[in-house]
Amino acid sequence: MAEQAKSMASDLFRLNAFYTGGPFCEEVSGSVRAYSWTQLRRLCACEAAVTQRRQELSTLQKAAEQRAEQQRSAVALVRRRQLTEALHGRVERRARAMEEAAGVAEYLGRRVAEASEAGAAASDTADQRRRRISRTAPGLRQERIIVEDLRAMLARQRGRVAADIQQAFPVELRGDAWTVCGLRVGRGGGNQVSEESAAALGIVAWIVEYVARGLGVALRFPPIARAARSAVVAPAGAVEWPLFVARASDRPRQRMAQKLLAVDVEQLLWLFGIGDVDRRALLPNLIQLLMAIEACSFAP
Repeated sequence: MAEQAKSMASDLFRLNAFYTGGPFCEEVSGSVRAYSWTQLRRLCACEAAVTQRRQELSTLQKAAEQRAEQQRSAVALVRRRQLTEALHGRVERRARAMEEAAGVAEYLGRRVAEASEAGAAASDTADQRRRRISRTAPGLRQERIIVEDLRAMLARQRGRVAADIQQAFPVELRGDAWTVCGLRVGRGGGNQVSEESAAALGIVAWIVEYVARGLGVALRFPPIARAARSAVVAPAGAVEWPLFVARASDRPRQRMAQKLLAVDVEQLLWLFGIGDVDRRALLPNLIQLLMAIEACSFAP
């Protein structure tokens, strides 16, 4: 029995070489102290359980290592995927930017081409106009000469008309009063206004109207020549201011009409550069106007 126990113990030691605990039997002074089979079965069961647990732990450890490796691989794959997606995004953005730049370059190229075409067209148009002007320049010079001749003829004609008016309606200073055709013009300072003054103012109104028509000037206060019953029209309200006195109450209106007629003479003098005049001197301003018209006929 002791030999059988010793043989089983040696087998157990051989099969479980890693076990370093106390033996199932001990040699004490050449004798073997045996254990009971119940103890041996318990020990074998515990040893089998421990071995199985160690195998399970080893298996679990390997599985854990595999899972950790898989997780590390998955994390690496995720990172690589993220990096790849980021790179793809950058590439796409750069591609879009390049496409936009290409579109802008194409648009600028079209604009440059259009600008060059427009410049060429403008240059052609300028050349055509230059050639047309060069062809028409002699004709324009001839027309300018003709216009200048016509202007000179018109100025001479106006001078002759002004001289004829001075001869037909002589304005003279007799004593201390100015006369036209020997008729005195009453001053606007309250002097007695007679039919003679009305006739003289009618002649002045006719001269002013005739000269303005010949010069092509629209007067501010156009006169209406009706001999001794002439008048001056104020555009505001189309009021006629008489140059004659039908009754005593017409004298202020006659003085106003005379002032408006003096304004018309001053307006005509401005055409010849004469601006500093005395509006109260109606007849001297009229003779100055006629002399200015006659002087312009001798201008080159």
